[in-house]
Amino acid sequence: MSQVTANLWRLSVYSIFCLSLATVATPSYAASPEAIQALADNPTLDHAPGSVLVKFKPSALRGQRQQAYDAVGGGKIRGYGLVRGLEHVRLGNGVTPEQAVERLRRLPFVDYAEPDYVRQANLNDTFYGLQWGLNNTGQSIQGVLGTAGADIDAELAWTIGTGDPAFVVAVIDTGTDYTHPDLVNNIWTNTGEIAGNGVDDDGNGYIDDIHGYDFWSNDADPMDGSGHGTHVAGTICAESNNGIGVAGVVSQCQIMALRFLGPNGGYTSDAISALNYAVDKGVAVSNNSWGGGGFSQSLFDAIQETCARV
Repeated sequence: MSQVTANLWRLSVYSIFCLSLATVATPSYAASPEAIQALADNPTLDHAPGSVLVKFKPSALRGQRQQAYDAVGGGKIRGYGLVRGLEHVRLGNGVTPEQAVERLRRLPFVDYAEPDYVRQANLNDTFYGLQWGLNNTGQSIQGVLGTAGADIDAELAWTIGTGDPAFVVAVIDTGTDYTHPDLVNNIWTNTGEIAGNGVDDDGNGYIDDIHGYDFWSNDADPMDGSGHGTHVAGTICAESNNGIGVAGVVSQCQIMALRFLGPNGGYTSDAISALNYAVDKGVAVSNNSWGGGGFSQSLFDAIQETCARV
């Protein structure tokens, strides 16, 4: 890929996280039914009501971890290969996340504990004529005139290169409509998996994950639940010169579909699992067009660790 085209990636992707090329086995856990229902009942929910994220110190012994579980009346839900010692921990009945965080932070073998914050999708519009960021001719958009040339010179870059059909970008979002006519030819396929046989053929902990995984519904179908992830995927790599839809910043790449956002948002714990999945498959770049919630040391550590390994 040319330097100009590479720069387009950096400018167009809202938030690019570096992912490791290392292999990490990840168990197939996702948002619990209770957590999903809690967010459905309260779309403005700040964090999961029944779990927290905890990072144990490297020296923490098995018995000490059990002491931490007992302190909150719960147990380990899942671990993350990206960050050593990081766990998603279930809380016992009657224990609030605030109480759990306070108790866990007092333990000398716990590095930190924090709520499992809710993240929300960032919304945008579509259609190439409105994509002034790619090519701004001074066009009028909803009555507002653009500034000619205030863009990323996409059309100039396309005379040099239009991407790489072997390059994979993980879109961690609401899922991706992998049947969309503007995307169907640019969707990543897991060649190590046999579709529909109910077997984890590639041994990564996920069954029939052909185009990615849905960490919100805990299944292997990452179909878009709201349209946001599909829009993001199209901004990155919609097929061009096909007479329909929009044009991606590049027209050749592979989109790995990873869903962790439900109708009202999603949990940090599932976002980290999606990052972990991409790492396991050797993906070097991901797009993360979402935000909100409080600062998460767990998510920060996961991003920092993956970037450090590239």
